[in-house]
Amino acid sequence: MDLKKSVKQATITLGIKGELKEDQYKAIKDGMDGHDLLVIAPTSYGKSVIPQVLALVEQGLTVVVVPTLSLLHDQVEQLEQRNIIVGAIASDCGLWTESDIQDALDQYGYLILYTTPESLWKLDVSNIPVSLLVVDECHCVTSWGYGFREDYLKIGTFVDQLYYRPQVIAMTATAPIADRKEIKKLLHMRHVKEHVVSLYRPKLTFSVHSFVSEDARQKKLKSLLKQHMKSDSGSCIVYCNTKANAKDIYDLVKEWYPKHAAICHSNLPNGERKRNEQAFMRGERRIMVATSAFGMGINKADVRLVIHYNLPLSIIDYYQQAGRAGRDGEKARCILLYNKSDYDMNRYIIEQNQESKALDYSLNALDEMKEYADSENGCMVQRMLTVLGDPMDHSCGKCTICQKARSKK
Repeated sequence: MDLKKSVKQATITLGIKGELKEDQYKAIKDGMDGHDLLVIAPTSYGKSVIPQVLALVEQGLTVVVVPTLSLLHDQVEQLEQRNIIVGAIASDCGLWTESDIQDALDQYGYLILYTTPESLWKLDVSNIPVSLLVVDECHCVTSWGYGFREDYLKIGTFVDQLYYRPQVIAMTATAPIADRKEIKKLLHMRHVKEHVVSLYRPKLTFSVHSFVSEDARQKKLKSLLKQHMKSDSGSCIVYCNTKANAKDIYDLVKEWYPKHAAICHSNLPNGERKRNEQAFMRGERRIMVATSAFGMGINKADVRLVIHYNLPLSIIDYYQQAGRAGRDGEKARCILLYNKSDYDMNRYIIEQNQESKALDYSLNALDEMKEYADSENGCMVQRMLTVLGDPMDHSCGKCTICQKARSKK
């Protein structure tokens, strides 16, 4: 097989313009050589291209496990627009039987099926080899698996019970070194090649504002949104740490900008949630107020501002969500509005949702996040990337701390 020619044809089919990045091609080559892959690369890098190219080149059945239904439907829709043979197995989708899967393979030679950890075991492939098992946003294996998404911990068992063991590809933008080892262990990966791309996003500017009163924090939010809306450019995501907080902040934002506000959280009816997401993606609503249920893997290019209205649960969560900004490569801002009371609320959330064996890990991650928000020393971006296992040897020059240091000179 002429690898370069096959890869080029696959990229054309996928609608990818220009040449693949060097790291993308190296990962694809290692995949073609039979290795399991762990890919750590920043948001908007193009990680999903790697298993998609392998699926088209190697043929057979590819199963992609994603964390949310919104991401599942977004990925399926994008591939359908390229006439890629793709399907979904999830709570709101019809089941693919073994006969359906085999018919697609016989006709087209390949099939990409998207699913969630909870629906993975609905896949009936007792007589059909799975060529690739892909875990997208694989930081969820450790971040969520020990808490409210236990099915993440069963993916490795699913791999082992298959008659033909597939190659396993795990991808994320945020996984500290210790987490990478745990992810590989939990997914039962073998002969792993790691591909790690610098997570630094030079076009993103990070800042933090600390508040004692809720009134002051709301006034700052209003000021930031007013500035954003005046710019008449791009969209904004406001992240909140609970569904109740998201509802309260949405009511405020809707009062300020009734024609531009949307909301997304896991308790919304599926139809309403989907309408809100689509309105935001199409630019009909410029401000999305959401919990972490929104945004993972959502490919909206023009997000110019990401505001965290509460302290995130971890630096992993924060960098993931902040990374929704500036996917088009243009400048964007990531702003944390932090009230000291957020820490106690987050600690309560963790204690209610974590198993005892993961409690220390999650509380330590929360403490790291609090230290990041409280600290008045050291480049914020350097500190985040160090936690994420990608230390940077220079300061960003733009974050809150770097700006303060520059003003003192």
